[in-house]
Amino acid sequence: MDFGSKPSLIGPLLCLAVPLFTACETTHYEYSPPHSDQGRICVTQCAGVRETCRNTEMQRAQWEKSGCEHRQETTYHACMARADTKDETRACAKKRGSCWANEDTSRCENDYRECFVTCGGHIRTYIE
Repeated sequence: MDFGSKPSLIGPLLCLAVPLFTACETTHYEYSPPHSDQGRICVTQCAGVRETCRNTEMQRAQWEKSGCEHRQETTYHACMARADTKDETRACAKKRGSCWANEDTSRCENDYRECFVTCGGHIRTYIE
């Protein structure tokens, strides 16, 4: 779900900018579910917790963006109220920035993997 946020380009840019100093890695996971019915029910509960965590993080990012937009508008209107000349009016408009926030669901995914294993599942990690 996208709330007007911009995707982070920091990782890919660092991979391009600093190839001599660091290696860029991609991690993939292969999930093997538990064999027991109880383990599979447990994993289903883990997935529900992960989805709640993701939704909370997306909502946090949306609130952060909305808060930024509100602060930007308040600052802009205060500036315009003080502006006496066209140059000052243009300066107010130039100060307007854009607002965005990225959701970070990495904690949700880490917690899910830990829960998955606790339920009896196995995860193979592949780093490329």
